[in-house]
Amino acid sequence: MTDATGRSFLSYRRTRIDEARLLIEAQHDVGIPTWQDLSELDEGHTEVLLQGALADETTANALCWLTPDIETSVVITRTELPSIMRRIERSDGFFMVPVAAG
Repeated sequence: MTDATGRSFLSYRRTRIDEARLLIEAQHDVGIPTWQDLSELDEGHTEVLLQGALADETTANALCWLTPDIETSVVITRTELPSIMRRIERSDGFFMVPVAAG
């Protein structure tokens, strides 16, 4: 079962790092712990680590920053979004907040 007080996973295109920092800061301002690739992944930004973070019951939700440039991101389209959808299908309290931006 998902830990409702767990962290929020931020899915975004790295070309939007400035926006991502603002999103993380806003979540921290209201006490929401976060998971972001730049601070949580080791140098080898791997599919397995992303899938593991999204499958983890301490990840409560995913904030998907959907910008026009995500369609060219293999990491987002082939790893993050499918992993998020699999997690939602588990029906264990995990949820996604999609945000159309950019």
